Order: sequence, then C-alpha cells, then structure tokens
Amino acid sequence: MIKDKNIFECIFLDNQIWFPNYVVWGPPSYGHKRRKMIFKKAFPDLESSISSAFSWKSLRRRHDGKRRIFKYDDTAKVLNEIDKDSFFVTGFGQPIEVGERIITNNETFIIEKLSVVSHAGLIASYTLDNEEKKVNVSFFERKSNNESWQIRKQK
Repeated sequence: MIKDKNIFECIFLDNQIWFPNYVVWGPPSYGHKRRKMIFKKAFPDLESSISSAFSWKSLRRRHDGKRRIFKYDDTAKVLNEIDKDSFFVTGFGQPIEVGERIITNNETFIIEKLSVVSHAGLIASYTLDNEEKKVNVSFFERKSNNESWQIRKQK
C-alpha cells in the first residue's frame, strides 16, 4: 500500500482503470471520489473501478505490464506518470527516491541507487570513502523534519 494520497497505482484494461482496494468502499469514500475525478480529467474516455483485494492480486499477476503509477500535483492540478521500475516504497508504504538522504551509522548519505533484492528487501546504495556501500532501507522512515530517512525506532 502506498501511503501518499497523491500517488496512484492502477492497471489499464480495455476501457477501464482498475485501482487496488486499499480501503473498503461503501459508500464511495472521499479518496475514491477524488481519484475518480482526477483520472476522469486525464483520461475522459475511461471509467475507473476499485478491485477487491483478491482481484487486485490476480490483476497484478496477470497484467503487470499494464500496471502504471501516477503522481498528482495538487498545486498544478496535473497527473504525471512515474516510471514503475524506478518507483520504490519502504515496508511502511512511504515512497523513497534516489537522491534523497539517509542516516546510517550516525552519518548522512545520498541514495545513489535503489533495488529490491529477493529475501533481503529494499536496498539503497551510497558512497563512503570512494567505495559503494549498501543498506537495507525497507524499515526506514522519514525523520520528523521530512528531510532524511533513518531506521525506525523500536517502541
């Protein structure tokens, strides 16, 4: 689940835009109405639908090539497509990007590369003393000042 109200994952099939069922809709929530309005403006000939949790997994498995990710700019009121191969979220559903800062071993570094490694998680690469270093950022979260990422504190 993507925890950003302006980032939308969807699958385009025939004349339909399918969205994952993040919430039980009934009656349609404000988020669903907003999403439908945003996409109707960008794709006036297409209808939008919410899939069930089961059907979303099936859609992803069968039609991953038709899956697209969009980011809505609230200020400009524009919907922009994001390259799905360069889009990553942490284990907490927060989008994380190359070029952002991470704090590891009490030092701040710039993320130079992100990749998903089977059975390891989301791996960020950075440079320390001219050597590439890697750290698992799956369970990092944004610091309160929203300027960098750090490992989530245990409560």
